[in-house]
Amino acid sequence: MPLNHITRTLWVIAFASLIAACGGGDDKEEDMLDVADVEDTADTANDSTPDFLTECTESADCTDLSRPNCVSGRCVQCIDNNGCEFDFPVCSPNNQCVPCSLSTDCEGSPYGPVCDLEFGVCVECVDNTMCDDPVLNMCDTTRGVCVECEVSFDCADAAAPACSTDGMGRLTCQSHDECMGDDSRDSTGDDGPAAATDITPAMGMTTTTIDDGMICTVPFGEESDWFVFDVVDGDNATITLDWQGNGVDLDLSVYDAGGVLYGDAWYGQPEVISLTYLPAGQVYVHVTRFDEDESGASTPYSLTVEVTQSGGCGSVADCAAEWEHQAFRGDCQPSGACTRIDGQRSLQLGETCDSPDDCNSSACTYGQAAVQNLGVETVWFWAIYTADAAQRAYCANLGNPTMPCDPPTDYCTGTFGAGNYCSIPCEIDDHCPINRFGFPAAGEPWQRLRCDAGRCVME
Repeated sequence: MPLNHITRTLWVIAFASLIAACGGGDDKEEDMLDVADVEDTADTANDSTPDFLTECTESADCTDLSRPNCVSGRCVQCIDNNGCEFDFPVCSPNNQCVPCSLSTDCEGSPYGPVCDLEFGVCVECVDNTMCDDPVLNMCDTTRGVCVECEVSFDCADAAAPACSTDGMGRLTCQSHDECMGDDSRDSTGDDGPAAATDITPAMGMTTTTIDDGMICTVPFGEESDWFVFDVVDGDNATITLDWQGNGVDLDLSVYDAGGVLYGDAWYGQPEVISLTYLPAGQVYVHVTRFDEDESGASTPYSLTVEVTQSGGCGSVADCAAEWEHQAFRGDCQPSGACTRIDGQRSLQLGETCDSPDDCNSSACTYGQAAVQNLGVETVWFWAIYTADAAQRAYCANLGNPTMPCDPPTDYCTGTFGAGNYCSIPCEIDDHCPINRFGFPAAGEPWQRLRCDAGRCVME
């Protein structure tokens, strides 16, 4: 699914505090509407040092009165309900005082009538069946609220094609028209895939150029321009986004018709994405502006798409050859197209994968990784844009004491919290995943983890 932009500066600060540890943990964003306030209060009251950073051998080592108990080597808030009081009366499985353990605890709660049993917070919903509003009929399970959409691909109406936060902080389908001097396409609403401008090259041509693009940053992080073009099996496509001006930051992302990421480029000027051996269908191009200009003034840009026939892939190695801005699609079809592997958690250890969802072990050495950030497990596409995926992307054991790593997958990655996995040693930096929210060195497409004696580590 498409990723929402998050202020990169905040992520750089957050990752500076990231802990590298093999083992368990929760796997959910604390990016919740209203509920976030509850959880943050429970977790950060009188908090100068996050609890997962505070090591201990006994409770006497825990000098912070807000976390007086030593459990499994870390100082925590509670060990049972007796250690909790007031608005947070329940000790959760991760040893934090939370509002509820049963939905009856949520009666009268402003956050909702349902207790999310996994995290002990009161929410509106935990699945779609709890959202009976004809418009707000989808449960955003990461926030625990009923919404109209989670991503813009959920918005089918071209008149309201963008999934954005409304005045109450709830995701709904909208249209934006707030830029000054915007191009004519925005006045008809090109803010989402349903209203994308068709840029398929004309018959007999390979290239289409949009040279009058305009985009601003209002509303910040939500104003978008969308384009779409058609391809046949085995087509290659190069998408180039160019603009003038120092300090202006335009970003480029490309998706399939279902909203699955083909690739993105965030730190270049121009931004260029090369896609190879595409499957037949529609390709969606997403242009955003990320610098923090709040004036509403638009920046002009040009967008070029070139579509050529490749002759088709012959092996998985062909699918992995282009990798700096293209996500790995690990299944070379007889049609000559590289498609996503449809493993449905059936693939065994050592089999090629391009997502953890492919693997019986729920661990693929390529794809999502659960990054532990300030004690919260958050899933982001981190372990992507790496070299030699045809050999190095496979189903692996999760890295934890009950499933130890054995040769040739002979070490546990140490960066991804509960998402750590067993992996063969890296040989070069390009074998390591990217920190997509960290600023790269000059001339580099991404900030990449560094290969240090076979292990990928953060600088």
